[in-house]
Amino acid sequence: MKNLIEAALFILPQYTYRDISSVLYELMELDRVSVCLWLEQTLKDLPGLEGNPPANGPGNPTPQVTRRQLVTFHKSVTSSEDPRQILESLRSFAKLWQ
Repeated sequence: MKNLIEAALFILPQYTYRDISSVLYELMELDRVSVCLWLEQTLKDLPGLEGNPPANGPGNPTPQVTRRQLVTFHKSVTSSEDPRQILESLRSFAKLWQ
């Protein structure tokens, strides 16, 4: 989960978000509880959050994302009933990191 989310935010282009959303949706179809826990831990460990080193190095600080924004993203992904909902959530969340 960690690699998937960090790759989406920091490495992969936006056209891959549809596939990432499908993967997240299928994982939730298999085991929603585990995905909720994995996603929560991943979001807590994202670079640039309180106590975590920035992703871009010392000269380029990572944009600050609030806890509320993390909670909103987590809730929207884990309560989604369709991959398109996850896609929209991922697009919105990724904009916060650009």
